[in-house]
Amino acid sequence: GNCTLGLDIRAPADVTLDTLMARVRTFIETELLPDMRRRHPGCAIEIEEIVRVHGLSTDRTDPAVRFLASLLPQHPAIKVDFGTEAGAFTHRTGITSLVCGPGSMAQGHQPDEFIELDQIRQLEHMLARLADRLEADTVHPKG
Repeated sequence: GNCTLGLDIRAPADVTLDTLMARVRTFIETELLPDMRRRHPGCAIEIEEIVRVHGLSTDRTDPAVRFLASLLPQHPAIKVDFGTEAGAFTHRTGITSLVCGPGSMAQGHQPDEFIELDQIRQLEHMLARLADRLEADTVHPKG
């Protein structure tokens, strides 16, 4: 008599969630539900949106991106297709958000995930460069 279907829909940063959900609702109302009701007139579909996570698409020319890239000269900035809270921070506050951390997604979020020790060492070096830059800007502020 009842079926519950859970979906995790992740919109690309260049598509708003409202636009994507409108497309889902249109498909349900114009194609899926009419077909279901031809077979079983009492069919209904309810959508309950539980969590909304906004995609992150930070402009590569943003000063924050350039600053972070200067701390990671051996690793250029890349765009990835997984979600974090960073998109919500940017969406809600308008403050540029970036995601940076050790490891590789090739090993992350799967059975037996791990971070190589060399990746931790690289993170330590990046954090030391960050501390040095922040201290230099505090002691000798620019302009």
